[in-house]
Amino acid sequence: HKGLSVSQLYQHVLEDWKPETDGKGYYITGKLTTQVYKDSCLFLGPDPDMPIHGLRKYVGVASHLFDYDTSMATLHSLEIEELDSKSVLVAKWTLSGILRLPWKPSLPTFSGTTIYHIDGTDGLITCHEESWDCSVARAFCHTLLPELAHRIWSNDHDTKIEQS
Repeated sequence: HKGLSVSQLYQHVLEDWKPETDGKGYYITGKLTTQVYKDSCLFLGPDPDMPIHGLRKYVGVASHLFDYDTSMATLHSLEIEELDSKSVLVAKWTLSGILRLPWKPSLPTFSGTTIYHIDGTDGLITCHEESWDCSVARAFCHTLLPELAHRIWSNDHDTKIEQS
């Protein structure tokens, strides 16, 4: 799919979010249009497992991360914007769910932004950059020490935590 326009790329990314499936898009399934990403795409974010170098590795991790039945990633907006004189796609979303770990930890509902950086030469996505409104410490604690996390953050269920 080299040589796509930014608006065509936008359509592929939007389809990958699968807004008609009630939050069961690629953040939950790991299924995305691989042809619009460089094989060497860099996946950045606050998650301790990131950065991930390479599309194949990301898809492998993402496709086994969340419990499909109980997890949701809801796309709120997808926009074409300019960043450093280059076009990027910017997605705003919320995510909640249970991780596929033996003790099935539940993540708090949190919001985030993903910036899809586009190569100016071939039009493919070169970098997938996430940021969250939830601190890494909170997400990590919910994953490894869920009982402690619920005691610490039980009174601010809907409070936004500054990103660390």
